[in-house]
Amino acid sequence: MSRPISRFTLANLLILIGLIAAELGALRAGTDFAERLSFTFTLAALAVGLLGALVRRGDAAWIGFALFGWGCALLYVVPSLGERVNQHLITTELLDEIVVRLHPQVPELALPTFNNAQVTSSMGEIGNIIMFNKSDFPYRNLLSPAENKALDNYFDQRQSYDSQMMAIRQKQRNSRRVGQSLLTLILALIGAVLGRFLGNRRESVATNANEVRGVDVAHQPITSGVQSL
Repeated sequence: MSRPISRFTLANLLILIGLIAAELGALRAGTDFAERLSFTFTLAALAVGLLGALVRRGDAAWIGFALFGWGCALLYVVPSLGERVNQHLITTELLDEIVVRLHPQVPELALPTFNNAQVTSSMGEIGNIIMFNKSDFPYRNLLSPAENKALDNYFDQRQSYDSQMMAIRQKQRNSRRVGQSLLTLILALIGAVLGRFLGNRRESVATNANEVRGVDVAHQPITSGVQSL
């Protein structure tokens, strides 16, 4: 009994490529809605792939899609598995680099300088100044009016800077999740194409073998009738 020829058609491939294009747009946007939409599309595509693999048993394209797609998705859905595997994959570093380039961090603020040696020594490391707010900086009385004004400007800018950094980090997290969904679909597409290629090749080999056997049977000499005579 011959297995069914792959029915993962060109239309299926175009739909999948369209989903990948939508994922690329979501990767650039980095919004919460884009991340949720990306995850929904990917989960729906994987569910359809699994259904196709179950309904069309023996269809190598659907099996390849489901196998490659769900295999990649498990690395991102199961934390314990992903922690052991993702750090060794080149795609992880590549995705991080893409996310940073799409949503770069804003330059750090220039810290104010103080002429008072006591303030400078008391502040110590640069990071100490970010522990204070505009209203509770303890060395106001040791600063000149110009230094106090520069300090006020720094704290005002830092409030805006912190808000921008929070928004950028959220976009980076969303884009990273979208990138994981995108990699899942791309790998599923590779699995489908590879499965279709191998499935069609297997069918071609089987067809050629059947044709060869048919030719051999047709050319067998008929000896039974001659012997009976």
